Amino acid sequence: MIVYNFFCIRSYTTTGAAMKIRTMYDVGIAIRSGRENAGLSQQELADQASVSRSWLAKVETGKASFDFRKVLMVTQALGMTVEMSYGE
Repeated sequence: MIVYNFFCIRSYTTTGAAMKIRTMYDVGIAIRSGRENAGLSQQELADQASVSRSWLAKVETGKASFDFRKVLMVTQALGMTVEMSYGE
């Protein structure tokens, strides 16, 4: 059995630095940072990623459970990748 300890969201459009994601709040921080670095409003990113602005706002503040598929859609719209790591 593989146990995933964390996943990383990496942006190749800015610094390329990976951010370890251990909580839903961390996901929101990574997405908000990527959006701000891209100079996008929440509505612009939501439109590009085909998600609602209200859902995106909740994720960015760590207030929503989220559908991982939608997180992937948002990170793809930002030019980011999601990497899984296990067995540190």
